[in-house]
Amino acid sequence: MRENKHSVQLKEISEETKLKAEQLKQMLENLDIPEPRRDFIRVKTFYKWYKEEKRLAFNTEYQRSFVWKKNKKKKQLLIDSILKGFDISTIFLRRIPFKETYEVLDGQQRLQTIFEFMEDGFTTPEEMGGLYFTQLPKNLQWDIEKYQIWVVEITTDDDEITSTIFLRLQEGLPLNSAEKLNAMTGFIRNAIIDLSNHRFIKNLGIKDYRFAHRYISAQAYLVTLRNQIIDIKFTNLKELYKSYKTSQPPDNIAITFKKTLNFLDKAFKEDANIIRFKADFISLYLLGKYLVENYVIERKEEKLKDYFIEFLTKVGEVESSGEEVDVPYFDYKQWRKTSADSRKSIEKRNDIVLSKFLEFVPDIQPKDPEREFNYWERLAIYYRAKGFCQICGTKTSFAEGHADHVNPHSKGGPTIVKNGQWLCKKCNLEKSNKNAPK
Repeated sequence: MRENKHSVQLKEISEETKLKAEQLKQMLENLDIPEPRRDFIRVKTFYKWYKEEKRLAFNTEYQRSFVWKKNKKKKQLLIDSILKGFDISTIFLRRIPFKETYEVLDGQQRLQTIFEFMEDGFTTPEEMGGLYFTQLPKNLQWDIEKYQIWVVEITTDDDEITSTIFLRLQEGLPLNSAEKLNAMTGFIRNAIIDLSNHRFIKNLGIKDYRFAHRYISAQAYLVTLRNQIIDIKFTNLKELYKSYKTSQPPDNIAITFKKTLNFLDKAFKEDANIIRFKADFISLYLLGKYLVENYVIERKEEKLKDYFIEFLTKVGEVESSGEEVDVPYFDYKQWRKTSADSRKSIEKRNDIVLSKFLEFVPDIQPKDPEREFNYWERLAIYYRAKGFCQICGTKTSFAEGHADHVNPHSKGGPTIVKNGQWLCKKCNLEKSNKNAPK
């Protein structure tokens, strides 16, 4: 990182910049990385690295998205500060050893705003003429291009150290819970990222802004892992991420998660965009999970969609609990905006959503609570078949074969000897949850 030494265009280095530099120095003393390099870099150089040489990257994997995007006033204030020669605080870069590319560790919002202005993305404030960059006098364009920013370059290829530095730099700044959680590395974070890319979640009416989809996926994952309704606040999610930072989370949790989302996706498809509140997603996820685990859901997808659309419509329209028929919808509406990530709020909403669904679909068939044949039932099915697989005819020992449901348990088949058949391991795996061949 080198920059020609011209006169620094700043009136003075701010106290904030000095404080951040001192905090970074103290923090890095405990980390095994080389001493950071410090220098002034011109805006023109930054822009060249970004636009022409592709040497500047904004790492969205742990950083926030462009949160200034719709805040025109804040962006204009930054440009005003540059034109007046005020300090805009330090930019922190990460350089991976033996590479000539830089990752913006802190300062993404400021640099993206400057680049956007240089590409005529917005104007200066009205008191400065309300001009685009290309409309400015040449001397003011040059003032922006030659403006020098104090830069600290940290060299490391360790993502864990990078994440630690990022979080420390953001202390005291308005990172939201999802951004803080996303900056925590580990096995569970990777699993959550994968789950958050499921089509059902992508189709939601909840915008994936500042890692919102990853956050609600982590919340749904936590209630799946605990298999009960609990608080799903940031502190609980942080403990989840710490627990599975260096060890793999259980495979069966992701399987249950995906099975539930597959069911919801089949039901809603593009209509998932009706779900615009995070609390509604959690309520629907819990409903879907309960139905998948306890009821015969085949050909019930359309019913679920019709029910939830009607339910949310009534919730949106209700204004009071004056009429008895409106009470559950009004209560849900109140609990949706009252500590929506607390156990009590989730339980109250779940009771309403589940009971109203069962009222809407009264003929839905429960699964037999006994999923597995017991020892004596298996033995009876084995003796009846004389040990022969009832699909391919292969003879197996009692230890090698399987007692299988003729009419699958997932489709309401009871766990009784009459609905059992003896299968070899291969045929049992191939049959899966299909009906037995006739």
